[in-house]
Amino acid sequence: MKKIMKVLALVLALTVLFSFTACNDEPGKQGDTYVLTIYRARSSGMSDGVRDEAVKQAIEDKFYKDTGISISLDVQLYTNTAITDIVDVNYNNKNKNIDGIFHYLSEDAGSAITKYAKSSDGAAMNLDPILEQYGQNILAKINENDVGHLADRSGYFNIDGTYTRTALSGFSKEGGFGILMRKDLMRNVQGVTGLDPEDYDINNDGFKSMTVSEFESVMRAIKADTSNDVSTPVNGAPWDLMRVVATSFGVSAMSGYGLDANGKFVPAQFTPNWDKYVDLMYNWANEGIWEQESNNTTDDQRQTNLIAGTAAAYLAYPTAEQLIMLSKKFYAANTGSEELMVIAPFASEDNNGKSLYNPDGSQVVNGNLKTQRSFYGGIIPYRSKNSEILIQYIDWMYSSAENYELCLYGVKGTDWIEGDVFTYGGNSYKTWEYPSEKVDEYLLKPPYTGKYMLLENINVSNRICGHYSTNEKKWYTSLYFDFPQYGDDQIEGIWLPEPTREYGSIASNIDGEYVDNIRSYAWVGRKNNGKTPLQILNDYVAQYRANNANYFNYLDQEYRNTKAYFESKYAD
Repeated sequence: MKKIMKVLALVLALTVLFSFTACNDEPGKQGDTYVLTIYRARSSGMSDGVRDEAVKQAIEDKFYKDTGISISLDVQLYTNTAITDIVDVNYNNKNKNIDGIFHYLSEDAGSAITKYAKSSDGAAMNLDPILEQYGQNILAKINENDVGHLADRSGYFNIDGTYTRTALSGFSKEGGFGILMRKDLMRNVQGVTGLDPEDYDINNDGFKSMTVSEFESVMRAIKADTSNDVSTPVNGAPWDLMRVVATSFGVSAMSGYGLDANGKFVPAQFTPNWDKYVDLMYNWANEGIWEQESNNTTDDQRQTNLIAGTAAAYLAYPTAEQLIMLSKKFYAANTGSEELMVIAPFASEDNNGKSLYNPDGSQVVNGNLKTQRSFYGGIIPYRSKNSEILIQYIDWMYSSAENYELCLYGVKGTDWIEGDVFTYGGNSYKTWEYPSEKVDEYLLKPPYTGKYMLLENINVSNRICGHYSTNEKKWYTSLYFDFPQYGDDQIEGIWLPEPTREYGSIASNIDGEYVDNIRSYAWVGRKNNGKTPLQILNDYVAQYRANNANYFNYLDQEYRNTKAYFESKYAD
């Protein structure tokens, strides 16, 4: 009995000891280890890898070896839609420690971080003091090759009249969008359209750009051709049309705003030629050239459509990586005469659909939509327990290509190896590959997601996948590095301050009416009370211009105040 009592006493003592130890762990720490809890958007095509945990351990071990700091990376991935909701639910929850949130930087409501970065109640930390102490590599890589300071200024927000770096800005490739289309189907209707697909294949010497009208004529002819199974030629979401079609009209909405014909800062739908974009959406959806129910179609279904032959052109988030991946799937499923090509950005056209030309005889080509240099960013919530450690982790990641590539690709020699240098157009590009014995397995399912690469910065490392064929590498380098990109550097990285309640209400009304009464009808190709979206847009623009002059003056003044601040900041 005494022996049993001694055992019970020992168990009780150990229980008390462990309970005391657990209670004395600081929030965000486990003993001497800092637990970095991070919410991160799941990139397109990112799936969980079987070696995620092994890579996590390798990163933590090397970070400890290099810095003497023990960390545990708790990176939680969410889709672009889910992350906004989960952040809003947990941001002020005292039981949820969040050390960092990484998502895209934008004025639109879909961004999980911008509204907190510009909040006047201190929702996001001022990062400059932490970066000065712990983030010199971060600052160096943000400013490297940053012509016009677009990346650096993307982190600053006007908070109650003071410009504060409340967002950490990345550095992304600024190009990359294109259109993948069925070359063989275009060839089949050449007699109808008079357009030879060989003239528009970007891998051919001397290729040309189609106008939107010429492209539309090809899509109509393919849809009418009874020898194929195409039902809806153009597959892509409304915002995809913005990336690769509307830019030919001179339309861009990188941040939801733009400059009007008088150079005034206005909501995007008030910029020149927006009416052409709205009318194109309506007509294409109405006539079955583009998806009538595009908002309800997944990108997986769009890929299936192209592979199965019910679509002729694919432009769903059409980065070079996405188009190459789809091309590989397409050729794996089709073994006949089916053939794909990537076309160049559309040429601008006159009112008759004819290509416009520069004085030197070249076509006028604006280019596909320019990705913002700091498209992705991050914030550190005011309640973060480990803000300094998080900055040290990212700074360590940026301190060498070795560290960056460990976080991006995984363990070198196990998850990836260096490939051959690819030379094209007089430029050389480093490549990465999967180990030869793992290629077949890893190409189908990558071993590592890349989830611990929190914020891209191509100044640290910027490799091309070595498994691309020569033609695919040409697509990649053309779309990212050779073709012009369309966007307005005058407004990129300039954010509006948090509006007053009055102006916030006006902004909500303006956007709400556009979305509900114009855009939603254009997307599905339907009239609204007997009027086309174009007719309603024209009335809408005139009405809001006339009735909200003070609001439009406010927008433009805030834009000019911010621009003047940066001109002064970077004057030296």
